[in-house]
Amino acid sequence: MGNYYMMFGDDKSLYTELPVDIDTFIEDNHYIGNSTRNGKSIYPFWRQRLREMFDPENPNKYREMFCATAIGTEKTRVTMIAFTYTLYCYMCLRNPNEFFKFNSKDTLAFVIASVGKTQFGIPQNTFLDFIKISPWFMSHGTFTYKNGGTKDTHDSYAPFSNIEIIYASKNDDILGVQVMCAYTGHECDRYNGADTYEFYGHINARIESRTIIDNVCYGRMFTDFELTNDETNAKIVKRKQFMNGVLHVGGSQFMIKPQGTFDYRDSFFIAYDGIYGHSKVITKDDIILGDRLEEGWKFISCPINTLEYAKLDPDHFLLQMCGIQLSVPKKRMSLVKAIEELMDGNAIMEDNEHVFYALDENGFIVSYDVETNKKIEQTKFVFDRYNDLELLLYSSNWISFQNPVNNNISET
Repeated sequence: MGNYYMMFGDDKSLYTELPVDIDTFIEDNHYIGNSTRNGKSIYPFWRQRLREMFDPENPNKYREMFCATAIGTEKTRVTMIAFTYTLYCYMCLRNPNEFFKFNSKDTLAFVIASVGKTQFGIPQNTFLDFIKISPWFMSHGTFTYKNGGTKDTHDSYAPFSNIEIIYASKNDDILGVQVMCAYTGHECDRYNGADTYEFYGHINARIESRTIIDNVCYGRMFTDFELTNDETNAKIVKRKQFMNGVLHVGGSQFMIKPQGTFDYRDSFFIAYDGIYGHSKVITKDDIILGDRLEEGWKFISCPINTLEYAKLDPDHFLLQMCGIQLSVPKKRMSLVKAIEELMDGNAIMEDNEHVFYALDENGFIVSYDVETNKKIEQTKFVFDRYNDLELLLYSSNWISFQNPVNNNISET
């Protein structure tokens, strides 16, 4: 249909005006071009993802855009562009209530699920920044003011229609309205904790129950997801990757940001194991580790000017800079914790194994048979540094317990 995005069908009589495509919306000053330097301030990576989400040739392929990239990649801004563009498309529809067969007095809600009804966060301010310098939106709605404030303290934008912008953080905030589109963001996580995921599911269910006509979902959801190595968080990401109608977007800072942001004159690698949740920085000096990596480990190349951060905490670096979650077992033992346990006279072992490790009478870390408490001489480990111990911990479910060898010695 040319440069138009006709998500509600090809019948032109459905629209008061034909919605322009996403590129025009971003670049043209009549829409939000004043906020994006005519599209130049949006990373090319995101421009392409938005084209996928809002493809004029297949306008209802995706009902959700789930952004789970590294921090600092502007996913909040991009998801709010998608939210604002969907609002624009609905405002171009001649009679939304009639199209969806709602009561003429029903309110169609566009929900920003973030901090709450009265507290403002980055998503709300980003949205209002797009609106207030957009000639199109300013000619199709008005601002309400917070406590009669000045032009710089806008509370909300009110379209000239039955559409309402609602700020929400719990189910009670969206009662009695028809939810058509929602932004769900990680700021809400910090306020609601575990209840957030239930709230997101409730919003999604309301959208689907109200916007599906003839097996086509016209509702939209845009999720700005904050990655953690929490088991529940990881399951949500994995599930979204395989759901129909969901555009799952992941990626590192190195993939999304311009190359000039980082120093690529040299690089290093981080090796990570997606099964047990292990990671290790690999530089040119790390020869031993390369020989010991098990099959199934993956590598990511990183610019040299991020090396110190990576060495400080590889797991955190992978999560924050690379957008990679590690599936961390609940009983995984860190190197620091293992050393503390051994120095305190305890033993450590992998759960359900037949060998445990402890300090011997000479202060070396050695292996012992669980049944006999005797040293296993043929597999004796003598460490003059802790690198080999760290490699031992690269498996799941390590536990600590009172060293039975020390008890035997003390009894004699």
